Amino acid sequence: MDYDNDSFESEHSYVGLVILSQALQIAAGAKTLDVKTFLEMCGFDLVGCITEKISEVQSKPHDAYYAVQALSALCDCVPSVRSLVRGADVEEAQLVGESSHLALATVTEKLLVSLQA
Repeated sequence: MDYDNDSFESEHSYVGLVILSQALQIAAGAKTLDVKTFLEMCGFDLVGCITEKISEVQSKPHDAYYAVQALSALCDCVPSVRSLVRGADVEEAQLVGESSHLALATVTEKLLVSLQA
């Protein structure tokens, strides 16, 4: 299969987002991994990068789904992240989910409830 550079990066970005989302969900469930230290040591704004994926919900709803899952897990692990997530396009993701992506609607509702805490 012949990929142009943009589709290659897009596909690998998606796979990375899936893996990150799954790893953070495991961390949230295990309560034994120090996610806060991981975020502090991260060489870039991981939360900001994930929230950018939510803002692309109209064109990439599957990416937004995994971004919402990742942010929800981060909020469970590091409650102070909630203040960083509140500015994301979570409501727009919920609307897209309700109209065309049930799984996105479900995880977005969970995130919105978490943000109310």
